[in-house]
Amino acid sequence: MPRSNIAKLNSTFEQLPSNLLHNTIAIVIVLLSACVAIVQYQNELIQMRILGLRAEHLTGTLNLVNEWNFFQAKNNRAIINELGQNLIPDKRSQYRESVERYSREKEQIKARAHSLQDNLGAMNMSITECAKIRAKLLFIAVILQLAISLSSISLLFRRNSIYLAVLAFSATSIAIALTTVILNLSSGVF
Repeated sequence: MPRSNIAKLNSTFEQLPSNLLHNTIAIVIVLLSACVAIVQYQNELIQMRILGLRAEHLTGTLNLVNEWNFFQAKNNRAIINELGQNLIPDKRSQYRESVERYSREKEQIKARAHSLQDNLGAMNMSITECAKIRAKLLFIAVILQLAISLSSISLLFRRNSIYLAVLAFSATSIAIALTTVILNLSSGVF
């Protein structure tokens, strides 16, 4: 933009009544504060979701360990029965039945353990997605708080051109915050 256009723009802004700009900045600060509250509320919700998923993940991990321990116990029993089948010929059929039963039970346990592992993998992905959303919310909260600070500072300088620059930054910040909030709500994260 040529220098003369900037000078014209500044003189136009300087002619605006300062009450109007002061009041506008005050309203913008209120709007920014409301956006910060909404973003922080969503941040708290997502943090609670992450904590819930981590608790479920821990429970799932413990269940998975229990399943594999149970599998190992059944495997040990199957090995002992195989040895008994070879060492005690008169109880061979009884030991063979036990070996077959333990083999079936091991397969069932193995299937449950693999299912638990798949669920844990899905939970890890959910935790990662929630963490990404939380990082975005924290960044937006910082931007909004920066806009509040700049709005307050603009009142100290009492220059209309600074007011308008701050208003533009604040409006952009509010638009980004509200867009993110709406996208989070519509995505079903909450």
